[in-house]
Amino acid sequence: MMKRLLLGTRERFERRRYVNRRTVKRFVCCLAVIIACRDTGISGTPMDPRILTFEKFNRAQTYDEIKPLVSGLLARQLAEMGARPEEMRRILKSLQFSSYEPRIVEINDNTAFLVLEHATSAVQKDKRDAFLLSRRTGEWKLENRVDPRAVVKSLVAQQFSPQESNQVSSCTVTGTGLDPGFNGKQWDLKSAVAFRTKEEIEIDLFPFSLKEADLEYWRFLSGLPVDPAAFQSASVNSFHPECRIIFGLDQDGEITFANVGFNNPQTNFSAVWQGPGWAAMHFQPTTAKGLPPEFRKLEITHDRIKLQTTGELQAGRTIRWNSDIEIPLWEKGL
Repeated sequence: MMKRLLLGTRERFERRRYVNRRTVKRFVCCLAVIIACRDTGISGTPMDPRILTFEKFNRAQTYDEIKPLVSGLLARQLAEMGARPEEMRRILKSLQFSSYEPRIVEINDNTAFLVLEHATSAVQKDKRDAFLLSRRTGEWKLENRVDPRAVVKSLVAQQFSPQESNQVSSCTVTGTGLDPGFNGKQWDLKSAVAFRTKEEIEIDLFPFSLKEADLEYWRFLSGLPVDPAAFQSASVNSFHPECRIIFGLDQDGEITFANVGFNNPQTNFSAVWQGPGWAAMHFQPTTAKGLPPEFRKLEITHDRIKLQTTGELQAGRTIRWNSDIEIPLWEKGL
């Protein structure tokens, strides 16, 4: 009888040990699957190495974990916090996200942007965020955090000369209630830049000639390393008057409206004018039909814009402008 009880106990023990071994084996297999899924896409293909770099950064808790994943300005900023764990945790709260939808914007073989759509962190919810990534030693690293709206992709991808933008225009604003030094003054505008986003093309006419420092200003906003001295001497980095011409775009690239405006921060003046029919235009740049008479010529290609426009509009106050330019068209926004 005793022998039978001992045998029964041993059998139950062996069954439990078998079940436990099987449970552990299943757990290890599941863990392996989780890790594999983390480093691959839903389809089972390897995850983009740039997204994987950010995934590791997003899970890091210490400076030692972060150090091999960053370079450039971001590396220098985080290195300053490395000896202060509490400060490091606070900074990571603003740089790490609980949920997001990643998207890569290609620039070249060694430069790209990671855009985080619908990003949620401890300090923001459902916003767009972005990081500049670079590859200098074979591995992708996070180089800088950027505002996706401010990035000028064209200046990241290639070099331009400020002389390409130094072309003259003119503008005058008159009317009641204006500052005497501003009312009726003819602004001799010495340079022009053009930005294209998904929604519009904006042409800015400046009362100064562009120099290399001004291009460095836009490169800085795009996340690239620049000389701080050059950044500080940029004319576009100060309050200045400017005339603006804006064309609205639909998803097919057709122009849907036009505005002419003038900003003068020194006198707190900002106004926009629209001519008859400008609010509902249907102009396809490839056909050159449907433009208002104030726009004698408008030719738009992938990376250049040619504009000849002269006009006068009244809306309480009067604006007169004249511009004949052919300049680069820079892609802006991620």
